[in-house]
Amino acid sequence: MARCELGCFTRPWNQQTLDVALAGMASAGFRLAGYMRQQGEDILSPESPPGRAAEVKALTESHGLSPST
Repeated sequence: MARCELGCFTRPWNQQTLDVALAGMASAGFRLAGYMRQQGEDILSPESPPGRAAEVKALTESHGLSPST
């Protein structure tokens, strides 16, 4: 049998902070996090400052989630 892991995108919490979105995803039992816009801003983009991806990854992992694309 093939194994499939389900994750969640941040979209249901798009008017909240990323921290609130990740907390909600973790409390719902998800293990994988996918990113969409939060509060009208891209979480990550080609224009993100150096280190932003590491910040997002650390925040995601602090909620017990793994980043996914």
